Amino acid sequence: WVRAADAYVIWIIAAVALASVLADEDSFVQSVAATGAVVVALASVMIAIGCEEPYRQPAPLRLQLDATQLGPREAVLALDETGAAYVATLRDAAYRKGFVVRTPIIDLTGRHPGSVFALGGDAPGTAWLISGYPGSLALAEANLNRVPCATLAASWLLVTPDGKMSLPDTLLTLYGLDPAVGYEEVIRIVSPTGFGTHALLKPPRERQVDVATCEAARKTPQRG
Repeated sequence: WVRAADAYVIWIIAAVALASVLADEDSFVQSVAATGAVVVALASVMIAIGCEEPYRQPAPLRLQLDATQLGPREAVLALDETGAAYVATLRDAAYRKGFVVRTPIIDLTGRHPGSVFALGGDAPGTAWLISGYPGSLALAEANLNRVPCATLAASWLLVTPDGKMSLPDTLLTLYGLDPAVGYEEVIRIVSPTGFGTHALLKPPRERQVDVATCEAARKTPQRG
């Protein structure tokens, strides 16, 4: 996406070629050939840079060679060594603690929606609780307001204790849930992209849902 935005250069070159054609009709073939060569060269450079610096990925595509199982159907995706180790470690720790496919997970990291999918879990409300933008918290609340209180209470949590882009814990306390109370820390692992440390939290086996608190939260005005 980032490199595609640089494609305006092609139009500048085309304008220069067109100007030369208008100035001298005999130079048409040479101009077209020269323009084509430059455009192909630029496109090749943009593609190469995009492969070396893929958007929001920690390693070049040429290093993404480790076949990694992820998702509820255990599809195979080639990842870099760090990403593959992250997924394998997270999955192993979760399943050792009784995690099963389609278990709901509330992702408060704000930056790693793929982690929920990699585990084979379900993201209640929306696929990605994004953060760090104006209105992110209000959007997260609006999405969680659509989720039954019992599902919220039974959801595992993925949090970033030291993350700058993560959603605040107060997002859950609105619904009578407190990540610091009752949850068991399954694993703490460094984010594959370097944005803080992730902690996977398992909810208590039997939790009494404060339905009144949860339902009242759905009626409060959304925050920015």
